[in-house]
Amino acid sequence: MENLPERWQELIVKTEQFRSKTEILQLLFAQLEKDFSRSGLELPFSEQDSVEQWAECIAVIVSTTDGTTLQQLFYFVDLPESIIVAITHADNRSQLLSESILRRELVKIYFKLYYSAGN
Repeated sequence: MENLPERWQELIVKTEQFRSKTEILQLLFAQLEKDFSRSGLELPFSEQDSVEQWAECIAVIVSTTDGTTLQQLFYFVDLPESIIVAITHADNRSQLLSESILRRELVKIYFKLYYSAGN
């Protein structure tokens, strides 16, 4: 299998080979809602907001949530520890973690759709 794009925006485009962008965003919202709720967090945005707004809200959540809850979120999202460690001391840590969460959730969706398409 080819490498997946590093940016979540490009991954949405790549995933469109399986479903429409609208369907992909619905799946993304559902996956975010599931993983955040399993961590005891509510999404402060709706499915109708733009993904860029989602990213901003997730960055705020990441910057204001206690460490234990954040670790649970990272576990449910399945965010690799190497990514977390690599951006721990970055100035834009919250933004990078937000983008990493969106990308990881999209990777899960991509693989689910890829394998359900018979690949």
